[in-house]
Amino acid sequence: METLILGPGTLGCTLARHLQNRAPVRLVGPRAPRSPEFAALWQPEAPEHLERPTLLWLTCKASQVDGLIESVLGPMLKQTSPEVREMSLLIAPQNGLGITDRLVAADLNIPLCRAVAWFGARWEGRELLETPPPRRITLATEAGGRVHVLQQILNQAGFTVELQENDASNSIVEWKKALTSVALNPLLALERAPNGALLASAELQQRARVLQDEALQVFEALGLSGLSHEGAWKDLLLTCEQTATNRNSMLQDLEAGRPLELPWLNGWLLEQARRLGLSLPAHDEIVRRLGAAPAASST
Repeated sequence: METLILGPGTLGCTLARHLQNRAPVRLVGPRAPRSPEFAALWQPEAPEHLERPTLLWLTCKASQVDGLIESVLGPMLKQTSPEVREMSLLIAPQNGLGITDRLVAADLNIPLCRAVAWFGARWEGRELLETPPPRRITLATEAGGRVHVLQQILNQAGFTVELQENDASNSIVEWKKALTSVALNPLLALERAPNGALLASAELQQRARVLQDEALQVFEALGLSGLSHEGAWKDLLLTCEQTATNRNSMLQDLEAGRPLELPWLNGWLLEQARRLGLSLPAHDEIVRRLGAAPAASST
């Protein structure tokens, strides 16, 4: 199957680097990737339609999903034949909550697979630097057999793939990553520290557990199940161990003066908590502190 990656940022380019020797890969985005390594794979505009079954990766940030649905995904998939759409797969590894609902509501008529990329990468000048292997990916299995095709391709490209197998796997996978991100990302953004710093600080670990526990209150109040407090904590610690030198995406955004992903993580939790009549004081505090935190470029 062909691979089309919408979003030539760190994740999109990391995927392209490893997948290009397994299947045809195209990187699509208005701006070219920073590195000439990816020049031959890049094109500025998406095709008008999919001509053949495609693994369609949506690797943009959560804040860009709605815009890409309206301007790229929707028009392209409308022009694609039903047969090709049905044999294709939309993979959404965004870091954020509520993404699954937005993609389903868009009625794109293509099987959906929510995914989690547990590995890290960052740009240093024009060079893309990755954290050491393993490169773990979790995939939801609601889309059936197409996910197993994707799993095989990823395994052949050197990724370690875990499957989340249940009827609500897209939602569970979304939450599985978010329970790490809502604790790890804002805490270490405030500390201006890489992921491994949490392992060396009992105080940071205690604060991270409180953030996770509050998030799980919302998860359970929404009627969801399949994730546990201890499982979420193990995921967070494993992420810190395997990406110890990585500076998480929220920290990178803060240092670059870009908008933070708070509205799709801690902010989203607070909105749901207000609707559900829950109190999340640790998330209230973290959003307040990060909202007042100056970008590194302005200090």
